[in-house]
Amino acid sequence: MAPLKALLLAALLLGALLQDTHAGPIPGKLLVDWYQTPGDCPNNAIVLVTRHGKNICANPKDKNVKRAMRYLQKHRKSPDLAA
Repeated sequence: MAPLKALLLAALLLGALLQDTHAGPIPGKLLVDWYQTPGDCPNNAIVLVTRHGKNICANPKDKNVKRAMRYLQKHRKSPDLAA
């Protein structure tokens, strides 16, 4: 029962955090990662993570967001396969 409560709390918090999305240019050099919100979230959004640990919710259809995602994919460090 506890995992269900934790999942519900996480879904409520994530839904509250993703009500608004960022609009406008996003400097790629300030970003370190991105991820897509889970399919069960009320809003479809891309979450961009900054160097300072701030999460920016953005519209996945926006051209600036697509540009930021391409920048991160191009500049993302490859995982160390020898480890």
